[in-house]
Amino acid sequence: MGRLFLNTFFCFLILHISTQAIQLNGKSFFSTTEEEYDEKLSEFIREVLENFRDQMPEGIPDIGIPPIDPLVIPNIDEDINDRLALLSLRMSNLTITGIQQFRLELLKADLEKGFANFSLSLPKLSAEGYCYMDGKVLKIFPINSDGPFSINVTEVRMNGYGDLNVSTSGETRLHMNDLKLNLTFGQLKIEFKSLLGGGRWTEMLLNILTGFGRNLFYKFHEEAMEKLNDALLKLINKELDKGTLAELLDQIPMSVPKKMKTEFFLHRIKNV
Repeated sequence: MGRLFLNTFFCFLILHISTQAIQLNGKSFFSTTEEEYDEKLSEFIREVLENFRDQMPEGIPDIGIPPIDPLVIPNIDEDINDRLALLSLRMSNLTITGIQQFRLELLKADLEKGFANFSLSLPKLSAEGYCYMDGKVLKIFPINSDGPFSINVTEVRMNGYGDLNVSTSGETRLHMNDLKLNLTFGQLKIEFKSLLGGGRWTEMLLNILTGFGRNLFYKFHEEAMEKLNDALLKLINKELDKGTLAELLDQIPMSVPKKMKTEFFLHRIKNV
């Protein structure tokens, strides 16, 4: 009886140890594969963005993406009233160039948390167009311009955050529900070729307007970011919608077999 008890005890002990080993190995496998999968999906989205560079001048009419570089904003009408200026501003045919020169600094996708974010840097952005401006600077000095103008900014950074959705009803598919872009920049130079005045007066106005120019840039940057945001969201979803998860995985080389990758991913989704 004692021998039977000992044999049974040792069997359970060995089974327990084996189970723990399998679980530990499983955790290690899933952890490694999870990191690898997110890394490869990040590479997939990175390639989508990089390939878009050559399509920016013409856009992609089939999915409603207009030309992005140059990016044209037909009209902007603003009445500005802040501590620097009180004036009416009318811009037309505003053309922004330089977006095509972006460099992708960071791209990270995380399916478990459901997001993808990225960071771009650009050496500079330039905007040219026609501007009618009438009002006062510092609410004292009259200012008037009716003609061409330009703004150049350097040290430009653009950050994006996308909401990833995984659908498991029927076929497993990926889709980006939303995308938010934010732009920051360093130095700014502004020029109004028809600014009234001359000599030291005009130079002083330009110095004041350079300080005001950051606000002016943000007046049209919001619409530009909206257009770019819409274009990138359509582009990413165009690629994600090309197939099921298994079909997309064929385009994302990984070191584990495809069947194992799919089973691993479905395991993650069911346990989220």
